[in-house]
Amino acid sequence: MMKKIKEEQDRAAKIMQQQAKERADLKRQLARKQRELETVKREKTKADMQAKRKQEEVIAMQKRAKLDQQKKKDATKIRQQAK
Repeated sequence: MMKKIKEEQDRAAKIMQQQAKERADLKRQLARKQRELETVKREKTKADMQAKRKQEEVIAMQKRAKLDQQKKKDATKIRQQAK
């Protein structure tokens, strides 16, 4: 009878150890996934910022091109009026 009780206690202890190990493994996996998620978020933010800067550069270049074109038209008009 004492032997059976001891076996039950040993089995319960093993089960508790196994469950604790599984919880620790899950906790590590969760931490790893959270780090990966944070990395992806940082990369997306960085890519979004780069895309925004590129878009701003394109808009600035378009404005400069439009101003240059207008200056050329104005210069042509002035030259034609001077003739």
